[in-house]
Amino acid sequence: MAGLGGTTSCYKLTKTGAARAYAYICDNANINDMHTLSPGIAYVFSAYIYTPSTGGPASNEVVLDIDNYYSGTWHQSQDSASTQDSWELLTKAMTMHTTAGGFKASIEISSDADVGEFIYVDDIRFHEAGITNYHAGNFLDQGTRTYLH
Repeated sequence: MAGLGGTTSCYKLTKTGAARAYAYICDNANINDMHTLSPGIAYVFSAYIYTPSTGGPASNEVVLDIDNYYSGTWHQSQDSASTQDSWELLTKAMTMHTTAGGFKASIEISSDADVGEFIYVDDIRFHEAGITNYHAGNFLDQGTRTYLH
């Protein structure tokens, strides 16, 4: 499968068991790991999803999910796919709660989908809201919110 805009690669996510299939964009889903994100700050998570009509799940079984952990539970915000056989941009913004202790973000295929169904994912982005240059996030000083020049 050619990636978005004809690029030579993209990520294929396949449901391999009865449970949901997911791909985290962070290394863990611990309730005490903010992955250098700052509580009280808004972030935007986006990705292009291609859900094939042959071999793929129903479009409503595909979600982009961003969560933060506070008050003893995960609080999530999701954007669901709505089309098949074309690239679709899913985007979700979330302000991390001021007492958040954990963060996770993923692209998921619902447990309702059949085993073996798959999607393609490309151009995954995660950045602080309000930063129009997607690369500006690469120059932030690990949680101190100061820019490196």
